[in-house]
Amino acid sequence: MTPPGTIAIETRGLTRNFRRFTAVDEVSFQVERGEVFGLLGANGAGKTTTIRMLTGLLRPSRGEAWVVGVPVHSSPEKVKRQLGYMSQRFSLYEDLTVGENLTFFGGVYGLPGSEIRQRKEELLDLFDLDGLADRITSSLPTGHRQRLALASALIHKPQLLFLDEPTGGIDPRSGRCRYDRHGDHPLHG
Repeated sequence: MTPPGTIAIETRGLTRNFRRFTAVDEVSFQVERGEVFGLLGANGAGKTTTIRMLTGLLRPSRGEAWVVGVPVHSSPEKVKRQLGYMSQRFSLYEDLTVGENLTFFGGVYGLPGSEIRQRKEELLDLFDLDGLADRITSSLPTGHRQRLALASALIHKPQLLFLDEPTGGIDPRSGRCRYDRHGDHPLHG
């Protein structure tokens, strides 16, 4: 038996059907806090569907899931406040500036204005986006948009971070952020 509070994610028989098609079939696993866990599989294997169920964005057809100790089926909104989620298609607003995107996502997570301003500065520095706060997001190269999407997912210092296809379309040379140079933890700046 695992001590309480050490499990970040637990699923039991997690299943999702779309009419006659079963996208996720009886998936059960545990992920401990602090552990890096990846779902590997071919396109269409159910990785994104599993993540969407765990983040409260999609209801399972059967089975149960707990994320940071919260039952996803009965408290999806509570789960969402504990998570950072970066989807495979950037969930950024292309017509907003870099800074406006960070401000928007800080507001979505209920951060007060002073904390949004502080976190925005920290994340712009951490992800080498300084000087780009006033740039329209659609004008950024893919690697910069990828870093902005990650910064947006981290603005509220989530307990758990979900990355769906985190390296898709990124330039390998731009994949490093200041985390490497400063030794700071990206979740806590």
